[in-house]
Amino acid sequence: MSIAAPSAPSATATDDVYSTLKTRIFENTLEPGRFVLQETLAAELGVSRTPVREALIRLEREGLVEIRPRRGMRVLPVSRHDMTEIYEVLAVLEAEAARLAAQRAPPEMIDALQSAADDMDSAIAVSDRLAWAEADDRFHKLLADASGNARLKRMVAIITDQA
Repeated sequence: MSIAAPSAPSATATDDVYSTLKTRIFENTLEPGRFVLQETLAAELGVSRTPVREALIRLEREGLVEIRPRRGMRVLPVSRHDMTEIYEVLAVLEAEAARLAAQRAPPEMIDALQSAADDMDSAIAVSDRLAWAEADDRFHKLLADASGNARLKRMVAIITDQA
């Protein structure tokens, strides 16, 4: 008779919980400083505690939450000092992404970057902050893509998410 090993949480359940929690953090539905028990999150999301725990570990590695035994998780606030550090790191990573993009990116990728920059200028001209933010986000994602370096792209995404 063999004993089956417990099954790991499905990547899909963990990924879904991770995406949902990350969205709630970015939308400020889970406010900085707030403690939430894993059991509470699992009940709200209709999943077991395992995918919640796995998603929280990912979010903790990205610097978005802190896991506290028997207290659940706490969304980490972002201080002025944190923002300074984030943008210092991002400036270095994006400078390298731009250098690599200049060497590697196909013309259509350069055109997409120019289009995003033009959209930012247009939005500023009419004081449309939302349109500017969307174009800015698109530009930075395209720049990381254009570098052709998957690790650099992931690092930029992690640092950008912390901002």
